[in-house]
Amino acid sequence: MSIDQAYRLALREPRATTIHCSVRGRITRCGDPVSGLRVIGRHRLQIGLPEDGKPCVIGFPTVRQVGDVTTDADGEFAMAFDALADLEDACSFSSLVSVEAFDGASRVWASGPRTVVPLVRFERELVPGCTEASTVVRVIDEMGGTVAGAEVFVNGDRRGETDPTGHVLLTPALQAGDRLAARQLVYENGTPRDDHDGDSNRNWNYRVYLTSVPVMHDGQGNQVRLPQLVVGDPDGTQVLRLRGQNVLVGLHLRASIEWDASSTEFQRYQDRITDMSELLHNATDGQFVIERLAIVDDGRHWDECDMRIYADANQPSVARLDGIFGASGYITLNPNDAHYPGTLLHELGHYAFGLGDEYEGTDDWDPANGPPRCTLRSTDSSGPFVDGAAKDSCMMRGARFNDRKKICSGHPLNPHVDGTEQGAQDCWTDIVERYGRPAEWRLKTPVSRGAIPDRLPDSGEPLRGTTAPPSDIARTPSFIPLSDWKTEPRGVRVNKAGLCEGLVVRAERNGQPVVGARVMLRTAGGRFVYQGRTKTEYRHAYGVRTGPGEIPVRGVHVGDEIDVLLVAGPNSLRGRVPVSSCSPTLVVALAPFDPIPQPSAFALNGTAPPAATRHPVWPDDPTTVESADGGVRLLLPAGALADPDLVLIDQLAEPPEGALLAGAYVLRTASGADLRVPARLHFEVPLAELPEDGELLVVRMEADGGTYELPSVIAPEAGAVTAPVDRLGTYALVARPAG
Repeated sequence: MSIDQAYRLALREPRATTIHCSVRGRITRCGDPVSGLRVIGRHRLQIGLPEDGKPCVIGFPTVRQVGDVTTDADGEFAMAFDALADLEDACSFSSLVSVEAFDGASRVWASGPRTVVPLVRFERELVPGCTEASTVVRVIDEMGGTVAGAEVFVNGDRRGETDPTGHVLLTPALQAGDRLAARQLVYENGTPRDDHDGDSNRNWNYRVYLTSVPVMHDGQGNQVRLPQLVVGDPDGTQVLRLRGQNVLVGLHLRASIEWDASSTEFQRYQDRITDMSELLHNATDGQFVIERLAIVDDGRHWDECDMRIYADANQPSVARLDGIFGASGYITLNPNDAHYPGTLLHELGHYAFGLGDEYEGTDDWDPANGPPRCTLRSTDSSGPFVDGAAKDSCMMRGARFNDRKKICSGHPLNPHVDGTEQGAQDCWTDIVERYGRPAEWRLKTPVSRGAIPDRLPDSGEPLRGTTAPPSDIARTPSFIPLSDWKTEPRGVRVNKAGLCEGLVVRAERNGQPVVGARVMLRTAGGRFVYQGRTKTEYRHAYGVRTGPGEIPVRGVHVGDEIDVLLVAGPNSLRGRVPVSSCSPTLVVALAPFDPIPQPSAFALNGTAPPAATRHPVWPDDPTTVESADGGVRLLLPAGALADPDLVLIDQLAEPPEGALLAGAYVLRTASGADLRVPARLHFEVPLAELPEDGELLVVRMEADGGTYELPSVIAPEAGAVTAPVDRLGTYALVARPAG
């Protein structure tokens, strides 16, 4: 007989005995009895019997419901059942009883198992430690189950986190009219980008929360509201329900200001990014915010940041598509554009959502659609979808001034139009592809909502930051409904002494202004910060105005040097002036100079062969220098050299042993200067010469005869092997056999 058969016969076995078990208990909340709770009792029985010569084989447990009762006015409950008490032949015997309590669909307590005896009693205080001056809050999910680890907010401020039973005790007690909300972290996305580990044990770029705050509107998308639970009876248990369609995605960004910013500059940039988070919340219909912002200056964390604010007044403001998901790629901004939250929002659309520009047509634009535009009705003469209106869905057309824009969708009332850089797919579909996970949370688009939501209401919560925006735009409304859901900025300045705030440089030749001259700051600490070119006029935010031949410069200290350069062949001009005081205007007189130094003496194997390649390089221009035979290309980024120079590439007559190519290459500058920032070296390799096994490596040949291997990447489709280089020198491509 099998053990299962033996178990089924156990109750009919004359040697089996039974026990009558009475289960009683009392449930309280803050010391007061809780009536009306549903209590379900369950009995678990598991028996072991000898079988086929084995000493003991444990059967599967059986669980049955033995009671379904309701607590009375005193919080008491009672149930009873009969159970097997013993079995003479059993080698193992377990008989346990447990209870669960439900408030509606929410399970508020599950007891541990107790051994079945004639009387089993359970006592439970649902909220241990509470007093009359406390309020109990319960957080539940869509199915009514309690949620542990949910954050609870009162009037916008975080007040606590639910315990394993889904409750949190708030002291002092809430007042009638208080607003309640909850959210639970359900996902944190890792990133390969360093220095993004704020309040986590790993680097992350976004988090997903389920919240109790819905975005509600009427059938036309109007009368938008984000209601929180309003406390009616502070003595009762407050219940907050999280739903899969109430999604909040929090982005994690790091920004770096290239220069040593003044306290005013620093605060303004920080505040405008937090203002951008408000615009983002409105643009995404209440579903995205910048959760965490770390901002530094003086070029710190330049490689790890997401947002680079350059001192260069002429730097184009652009962003890498989907850059947030990679280890490199940035939002790059000039110092003026970075003061406009709408511009920041537009560039974030590229960087975080992978969206293309929608302000001009491509070759795919259909002339039958009229003039190029992002959505079908964006060029109407009036209505809710035109530029600056409440349902303007053209964030990617540009948002500098009319910055309270939405995101384009496929909704039939105002659908996305193909033919711009965004392509055929609408913006919201792109976002859902990147951040949606329907089985766990449900981002809502205008299509899935059945309406294009109007602009979000102003929550009345104070905005982060203390500074006003530029005078030509209005301050962003407070769209984010809770104070503690707004951006949490963490700013750290270097705060060096002697900073000259608001300094203007004027370039002159014989007392006349010089337009188009390049201005470089050389700090006493050895940094080079390119400022841009002098112009006829600069009109920047916050009243910054300059005249002919002038440029506003940033991060200048007493003891630094300003270097002004106008490259015009034989008519080139240059001037260098030390900064001795913080006068409002620093005049730099320019004089003729030879912009390209002559090559310095260079000996290779005892001889000085002529350089096969001589290529001029300007400090602020990215440049590619190619060897005479086309075998090597050196890709220099802007700022790779401190001064105008010649880059020379020589080829060794005798290649080193093991080299795959005909020769190794010597890279140098005419002045003898080395790289300030890393460059990239490309070795061109015919496809036929690529080995089937083993690997190709770029190596630097040292003076002592040794070699230093560089991290190399083979690109067969391009027929190239590439490697980063942080200095000039002699480089070769070698083959390493497999094994």
